[in-house]
Amino acid sequence: MTDRHSYMWQDENHDCGTSNIFETRHERLRRRLSLVIINIVGFISTLGFSIVLTGAYPYLLQIDEESDKRVLGWVIAAQPIGQLISSPIVGWLGNRLGTVRWLCMTTGLLNMMGFVMYAILGDLPQPRRYWMILARFIVGVAAGSVTLCITYISKATTAKERTTFIAINALVSTIGFIVGPAVQSALIPMGTTDLRWNMYTTAGWLAASLTFVQVVLFFPCIFQEFNMAEKEANWNKMISQKKEGNQGFQRINASNDSDEKKRDLIGVFICIFNFSVAGFILIMIETLATPVAMDQLGYSDDEAVKKVGIVLSIGCILTVISFALSGPLARRITERKTLILFGLVPLLLCHVVLLPYSGPTPRMQQQLNDSDMAVMEQSSMKLPVNTSDGGNFTVALALHAPRSSESNSTSHLGCPTSQKWCLYTPAIRAQQLIFGFMFIAIGYAFTATMSTSTMTQVLPPDGQQGTWTGIYQAGGSLARILGPLYLTNVYTVYGPRPTFGSIIALLCGVIILNLYLFKHLIPLAHRSKKIYFDLR
Repeated sequence: MTDRHSYMWQDENHDCGTSNIFETRHERLRRRLSLVIINIVGFISTLGFSIVLTGAYPYLLQIDEESDKRVLGWVIAAQPIGQLISSPIVGWLGNRLGTVRWLCMTTGLLNMMGFVMYAILGDLPQPRRYWMILARFIVGVAAGSVTLCITYISKATTAKERTTFIAINALVSTIGFIVGPAVQSALIPMGTTDLRWNMYTTAGWLAASLTFVQVVLFFPCIFQEFNMAEKEANWNKMISQKKEGNQGFQRINASNDSDEKKRDLIGVFICIFNFSVAGFILIMIETLATPVAMDQLGYSDDEAVKKVGIVLSIGCILTVISFALSGPLARRITERKTLILFGLVPLLLCHVVLLPYSGPTPRMQQQLNDSDMAVMEQSSMKLPVNTSDGGNFTVALALHAPRSSESNSTSHLGCPTSQKWCLYTPAIRAQQLIFGFMFIAIGYAFTATMSTSTMTQVLPPDGQQGTWTGIYQAGGSLARILGPLYLTNVYTVYGPRPTFGSIIALLCGVIILNLYLFKHLIPLAHRSKKIYFDLR
């Protein structure tokens, strides 16, 4: 037989978790192509989510002037609310149907509809803030496809490949999160004057176009599904039958089976909690980065979107490096230690860096109150205007024109007067924001990868990966719901110290919890009695 059609069987003396289990070279290439498509879907999904986030606040103010940061919290939270509802349902349907193709195409069309609605908000009736929230909710419901991606990776890979491909998927998804704001920054030349076609609506149209590409990639002529986990299970069963007469092998195999059948729910829920905390931290950047830059540094809308996008793009490079190092570090010191040392600890350091320590308070917005306006109107009415002598008219213009110009150009720059803490809380420096974002980029990459990889390894291969993955994603969605609502309200009312201080307390508790329940993060395949008790 030729190489193209010859089957590649694994030697019995080798590890049974390689990709050479009963597949032709052509099948292997098609399987790898399907995994590439799944990763593209993960990238498009997160890019579409984040591409609008840095511009969401100024876009919200543009379409609905009565909105504030608390409305922004609901706009950001609407997406994970939709994902929280859809993830368990989509995961269950994926198990029920045994295929991800049609579900991914359906969620892709739904995603496209949500972004089109986001792009045409200027043509919808007031109050437009509710239309914006609805558009983000539809995008969140469509984000249930993320569950399908992880489910398919678990099904289409062997045990040995699984951690690597899950790390790759987490990498491209995180890159999508961080590249999105950079794309929004690149659209700044579009301007903001035309409500139908500006830098914010263009981001919505671009995201809709990307989701259409996602739908096309799942056409039957492009995407073919594989179930390598089932082949691996059959392969192991065949080896077991061949060695049926060997009682020693039977005892070892029975012991391993009994270990694998134990579903460590504590370990699963720790992984879900870690992933949720990481999502809570990441959404802090997406929610507060632009408003904080506008408040603390006195940036204009465009300047804040541009500079935050640049900083997050630099963070993307650190994220790529972190993902590249996650595999080697996990193999050297285990996933559990990598999670704590390189994931949770940098997230903790981030918020220590972001705390305001000392220095001047932020610049305050120059807003005219009603009494000021009345005085100005009264003084202007008292000024005589003689059309024959332009002196007094010139004086009136000199008094009011410069002040009006200054008000229009600078009144909205800085911290709003409604935020009383701005009067006594030191301003956060630009260097603090930059280093804080860098720590988040590193910490989130390690935390998300190690949590996902560990969860797939503490679950037995009993066909329930899709359901548990849906629950796992739902936990992350719940954190991304609570995050924007909590962060925007606490920051607006109390300022950065209570906001970041409370997150520091949360992360300290998470680290202590992981250390206390350290043994539950051991993969099932390694839970022989000796290893289990040695690694407590």
